[in-house]
Amino acid sequence: DDDDDDGWHEIGKGQQTTKLKTVETTSSPFSSLLQGQFRSTLTFPSSRQSVLRQPFFTLQVDIMGVGSLEEALKKTFAEEIIDDFKEGKSVRKSLLVEKLPDILLIQLKRFRYDDYYQSTKLLHHVDFTENMAFTDDLLVPSCKNRQYKLIGVVYHIGLDASRGHYTSATRSSLGWMYFNDRKVTRTDRRDVFSSTDYKQAYILAYSAVKQEYEA
Repeated sequence: DDDDDDGWHEIGKGQQTTKLKTVETTSSPFSSLLQGQFRSTLTFPSSRQSVLRQPFFTLQVDIMGVGSLEEALKKTFAEEIIDDFKEGKSVRKSLLVEKLPDILLIQLKRFRYDDYYQSTKLLHHVDFTENMAFTDDLLVPSCKNRQYKLIGVVYHIGLDASRGHYTSATRSSLGWMYFNDRKVTRTDRRDVFSSTDYKQAYILAYSAVKQEYEA
């Protein structure tokens, strides 16, 4: 066998066997708003597949070498080859979204370890838009696509990963508001989407359009 013989099995086209596992979570008001679901698939040389359905609350995207959220999503969900997965065999790994949440939190992975195992920060600007939707190639066919609108941004201020300060901008009925500790001020919309040498977007909060905030 290509992998351990546990979990549910389903038969697809051409009598192809797929092992299906689902990670269960406890339902809560928090999860009803923020929880989405991935479908991770390993395809073995025999064409047998192992599928893991796993919940997520924050979508972490790889921004190394990319300049926009769209590019980061493509990179994060790109199919990869895992060499020597088991007994010298290579497998293909693919990741798709099976369920989209009402509130989508996207973390731009700015912190990483270098070749010397030192934590570093990626300082470059990553473009993101006020309105977004996933392209169909990132979703399983049965997943209903949704339109999202930006409602908040968390920024990291600092030049490295070991220290710094966090601020945020939030959409409100008065427009965009900027939160810096106890200080709350109105901010220009252009500043929400911009970066500086020391301040960059770190977490993006999007709301499904049916729940959008008026501003």
